[in-house]
Amino acid sequence: MMSSSAASVVSRFIASVDQLIAGVRVDPLQYLAEDAVLEVIGTTPISGIYRGREEIRLLFGCTAQRLIASGSVQQFDVIADGEEVAAFLNIRLTTPAGEVYNAQVDPAGCWFRVVGDKLVEIRLFPDTTQVETQLFGRRFVPNEARGSQSGGGS
Repeated sequence: MMSSSAASVVSRFIASVDQLIAGVRVDPLQYLAEDAVLEVIGTTPISGIYRGREEIRLLFGCTAQRLIASGSVQQFDVIADGEEVAAFLNIRLTTPAGEVYNAQVDPAGCWFRVVGDKLVEIRLFPDTTQVETQLFGRRFVPNEARGSQSGGGS
C-alpha cells in the first residue's frame, strides 16, 4: 500500500502549505527529506532546481513573504503509483498590491516522489505567464504584437 501512503504524505504537505498561506503557524518543510530536490518548471525568476530543505525554505520563505499576501493551495485530484504521486492543484494567490495569480483557478500540475514518509523530489508546473505578470509585475506582450510593432513579421 505504498501508493496510498505516498499520496497521504503529499496530501498532508499540500494541506500544510495551504494553512501556512492562510496564516496558520505550520511547517510544511517537515514533510521534506533533508536532501529533497524541488524543480520549478519554466523560465520565471523562481524557476530552477533547489536542493535541500534549507534552500527550499529560503526560496519560498523569502518569496512568499515578499510576494504573497493571501491565497490558497487545494489538491483536487491525485494519481499515485508506488512512491510517485501526481497531483492537480488549484493555486490562487494575492499579492500585497492586490494582483491575483490564477484568478480563474486553472489547475497546476505537481509531481512528487516519496520515500518512507518524506518527499524527496517535487516538480511544480506553474502557469509561467501568470508568475511573471501577477507575482513579479512584468508585462506580457504576445509574439504577434511584438512583430507588428517592429514594422513587420515573418
